[in-house]
Amino acid sequence: MNAPPVAFEIDGHENVAVASGGNQQLGTLTGDALFVFRLRK
Repeated sequence: MNAPPVAFEIDGHENVAVASGGNQQLGTLTGDALFVFRLRK
């Protein structure tokens, strides 16, 4: 993961999202992805 997570609420459900895209300094493949998770109540 390359970014801090962000938490947000939609229709009373709490969600967490984090961007992942690789890192040239660490030698990992670059790309783009956004992972979003809905938390259970």
